[in-house]
Amino acid sequence: MFVQFTQKAFYLMALAWVLSFSEATSIPGGFQKRGDKVIKLDFNKVAGKTSYLPPVENKKKRAGTFEFPLDNKGSYYLADIWVGSNGDKISVDVDTGSSDLWLIDSASGVSATDGSYDHSKSSSYKYVASGFSIGYADGSYAKGDWVSDKVSLIEDGSVSIPALEFGDATDTTITYGILGIGLPNLEAASTEYDNLPVSLKKQGYISKNAYSLYLNSAEATTGSVLFGGIDKAKYSGDLVSLPVTSSNRLNLDVKSFSIGDVTVNTGVSTTLDSGSTISYLNPDLLSQFASKLGLTYQDGDSPFYYWDNCEDAGDLKVSFDGVDITVPKSYVTSPLQYNDGSTSPACALLVLPDDRFNILGDNFLRNAYVVYDLDDMKISLAPVKYSTDEDISPIS
Repeated sequence: MFVQFTQKAFYLMALAWVLSFSEATSIPGGFQKRGDKVIKLDFNKVAGKTSYLPPVENKKKRAGTFEFPLDNKGSYYLADIWVGSNGDKISVDVDTGSSDLWLIDSASGVSATDGSYDHSKSSSYKYVASGFSIGYADGSYAKGDWVSDKVSLIEDGSVSIPALEFGDATDTTITYGILGIGLPNLEAASTEYDNLPVSLKKQGYISKNAYSLYLNSAEATTGSVLFGGIDKAKYSGDLVSLPVTSSNRLNLDVKSFSIGDVTVNTGVSTTLDSGSTISYLNPDLLSQFASKLGLTYQDGDSPFYYWDNCEDAGDLKVSFDGVDITVPKSYVTSPLQYNDGSTSPACALLVLPDDRFNILGDNFLRNAYVVYDLDDMKISLAPVKYSTDEDISPIS
């Protein structure tokens, strides 16, 4: 990405964690059973790849918890699942901003970076319908057929959905599958079906269609989605529950954004989206905020705002009704560098303009403990506490 700054071209070197295609060596993960229906799995940290935005078009027992692993790739988070009667391991991006699981077909010709799906090897495979198609706001897409097959969240099959419906992508611009865990009415299918969270409840693995999200710090090697449960050791103070403010997206109303003594009141419905690396805001509202902060606008294919001097940047406070989440400066600013390798004094604001969606992405979510209750249509928030301690209880 090339932009202009004081008549010299520079690019966003510090955004490499968003746009980098290099991978680090992963650290083996595993699972542990913690009592009846309580399962914890850790994820591995791998270096980043490009993120994406939510879909552009929408088509429409016993208490327990289930936690499963994510690979922190900087801009997206992978979890291992085992698919088909043969139990092929495939890593998928866990995304609260969409609602469908889809996998890359092994015969698609796509170079899948994290595993592909070969239905010819699975005796539990069933064809459902043609016409699987999902598009994302950055222009990426996946197309193919709707199918069903056995999907396990633990290698030994002890947590399995016998016939989970998902997309079998034979054409895609993305090199890894995606596990959308949002509201069912955001599904890409013409007829609503039971996606993974709904299926976990119906199979009795969890008592509610609810889960908590703990992305951990940017430097951490572990994090989790805890289906059906809350880890009280991972947040400070009390969880504040707020109503979801969209019929099909996991949105909350944001009251205001603040940096230093500059505040802009928003009142906008905003998606809390683990599938987006950074955050996005309506261009007019973001322009108002940036103007109050004295930021410079950089136009181009990927417009953004920046401080002329990084020292002028500060922490971002995101205020909801009854709870504030502080996002450290290091998560919402990106030092800039000239294309000749010399250092620029400028810093970009990692909240970008978008006229389709307001999004709080991973740079926000790493600083909050978030409980998504899809049954009761509420989301609970508290400031995150980075900790290896655990105090897990089921959501009832």
